[in-house]
Parts: sequence; C-alpha cells; structure tokens
Amino acid sequence: MVIAPPEGGTHRVQFDRSSLSVHLNDRPKSVLPLTAELQQFIFEHSDMKAMKHCSKRNPCKRRFCPWCARRVTASTRRSVQPLALTYNQAIAWTSTTESFETFDDGWEAQRTVATQFLSNRWLTKRTSAWMRETEITHSAAGWHVHTHWLLFLETSRHAEVALLLNDVPNRWCDAARQKGVGASLRGQDIKVHSDVHGSVKYATKGIMTASKREGQQTLAEILAEYQKGDADAAGLWLEFAKFFAQKKRRNWRATGGAFRGHGGKS
Repeated sequence: MVIAPPEGGTHRVQFDRSSLSVHLNDRPKSVLPLTAELQQFIFEHSDMKAMKHCSKRNPCKRRFCPWCARRVTASTRRSVQPLALTYNQAIAWTSTTESFETFDDGWEAQRTVATQFLSNRWLTKRTSAWMRETEITHSAAGWHVHTHWLLFLETSRHAEVALLLNDVPNRWCDAARQKGVGASLRGQDIKVHSDVHGSVKYATKGIMTASKREGQQTLAEILAEYQKGDADAAGLWLEFAKFFAQKKRRNWRATGGAFRGHGGKS
C-alpha cells in the first residue's frame, strides 16, 4: 500500500548539516541518506516544531532525528568512554519484554519493569558503574522496546562475575512477573565483554541504525519506507511520533554508580 505525496506545501529553508564536531570513529552509520529531500519530507510531515526546523545552529536534539541522532550518540560516547575504559571488562546485557501491538503499551511495559528491577538500588550495589540505552524495533509481533545495558565491575573474580550473570536476568524476569509483563529468561542476552570500547559503541549506537535481524525494522528503516510512500510505515512512524510529541520528556538513557549523572532524556 502506497500513500500519495502531499500536494503543494511550503518549502523549508535548507541548512548545511555536513559538518559535525564528532570524531569519525564515533559517528554511527545512518541507514537514511541525509539529503535535502529528507529534510523537506520531515518538514512537511512532522508534528514536532523543533524537529521540523532542526538545523546545525538550532538542533532539535531528538534521538529519532536522522541528523541529531548522530550528535546524541557521539556525545554519549564522549561522555562515558573515558570512564568505561578504566574497567577491565564489561557485562553486556539486552533486557527484553514481550512485543506489544501499540507503542504506548510497549514503552510503558519496559519502563515499569526497569523501574522495578532497579528498585532499592539493587544494581548499583552490585556493580561499580552501569548505563542503559533504550532501543526500538517493529516486527509482525508488534513493537519491541528493549534495553542495552553495560555493567562495569572492579573485580574480575570468576565467582562474582558468574553470580551477576545469573542474578541479573532472573531479577529482570521476576520484576516483569510482578508488573504483569511477559519476559523469558531465554530472551535476556547477557555475556562478558573484554572489548569495553566495542561494547560501549554497540550499546550507544542509537535508534536510527539498521536492524541485523530479518523481519525487524528499526525507526530509521520505518522512516525510510515512509519517505518512499509506504502507508504501513507511515502509520507506524506517526504512531511513534505522536507519543513523543507530548511535552513530557522520556528517559532514553540512565546511569548508576560511577556513571551517575550521565543520564539523558529526549
């Protein structure tokens, strides 16, 4: 199903976005060609004024803006990388819950489970530092809101690391059960990484990247299909955008322990 392009419409003033004060190695790759046509498309179809008029001089700083997503990601990496590299290893964990038909339900489920999981400073007491970033995909099963975590430890003792690898996913699933949300142990991907730099780059890659799983679409891929005229993609993007058009700011990133204070919202 294809939607027709809008008739008429105002043409926005183009801005030079070619220069970003970001080291090349810290720039996430975009799956969307960052063109004047994309700028115009967002100008005509976005309900968010800041994103419509986003420019190098006045960036909207939205994590789902194709240009600002790169800035936010690079800023996050610059902020956490120096401290992260002081640890010998990191535990990388992707926490998941069930998929939902509506984006609102998916976001709220992940938020409430994460809040329950972190209650009583449980994770902060068991790690030296931690950070998390929210990621969003869509598939035939619905909206899949999940979280990439990095847990940093001073110790490298096998017994202590093994205990955390066991306790973290179990506590997450217990928190989900308490909140009436579906989550399985098999869906919690957790492992030790000695490549701390690589772990930070993966966890902070942002939401405007490409999916590596067949049948999954990221927000960038949805927006790309919407720009091409796909009505299903249009419905998905507008549903997501409506949620974030609300004035209440949403917590995309959170930190604890030595990383406390590096959190971020959008």
